[in-house]
Amino acid sequence: MTRDVLLTATAGVLAAMRVTELEHAEESLARLERTGAPSHAHGYLQDSLVWLNRSVSTVFGSEPPENVRLEVCQAVLRAPLSAWRASASSHWLQFAYVDHLRDVAQNYGLETSPLRPDLRSPRARAEPPGGGGGGAVSAVTVIRSVFEEWARLLSAQTALDRIAEVFGLNATEMGRMFGVTRQAVDQWRVRGVPEERRADVDRARELADVFHREFLPDRIPQIVRHPVAALGGRTVLDVIRGRETERVHTYLRDAFAFTAA
Repeated sequence: MTRDVLLTATAGVLAAMRVTELEHAEESLARLERTGAPSHAHGYLQDSLVWLNRSVSTVFGSEPPENVRLEVCQAVLRAPLSAWRASASSHWLQFAYVDHLRDVAQNYGLETSPLRPDLRSPRARAEPPGGGGGGAVSAVTVIRSVFEEWARLLSAQTALDRIAEVFGLNATEMGRMFGVTRQAVDQWRVRGVPEERRADVDRARELADVFHREFLPDRIPQIVRHPVAALGGRTVLDVIRGRETERVHTYLRDAFAFTAA
């Protein structure tokens, strides 16, 4: 969707646009309501955040004002109980997200056109908001599952930001350190760190915290890029890539013990 469509298009124009991610998100949410399985919360959240993050970039640019992404992405918690769900026969999630995006955009001084559900429709009168799924799981349980999954994703993003900040890494260097592409790290930020790589990110985050505590911040980028004899002539970043973070901890303990002596 273009910026103009996101900010001003009518419900009729939006309804004519097929958004695959949001279709998948609706399906995942319906399964979550039927089964309560956390994997469906992940599916709902993952597809929703892909679309929401892309839409934020379209409206606000690649570097939006601080907290805008967080404000927009709060829609994932509100949408399951949105009035759009009761009033729209299809595309309800798309409407709910665009409506929320426009509210945020308007708060930042952008011109938008109102987009509001028709609460007078027969469907809205027949079904309470969030009641269209006929799910076997309570709304409270559904929202809690989504919130817990969102908190996990935010934690992963925070960890990646912390590692990049402390070690002074750009996106390409971050990918190289984890043995993946820059694009893969970008996907981790949006979709969450894959389960098989979470331990690697957690260990790198712990190591970043140690460096931040023990060294002057402006010296750390140089330190982690300098080959060290005790690490086999490798840099700290090389050792992290080899998944040997404990070896760095040992090196630091030995170095500090020698200095103290």
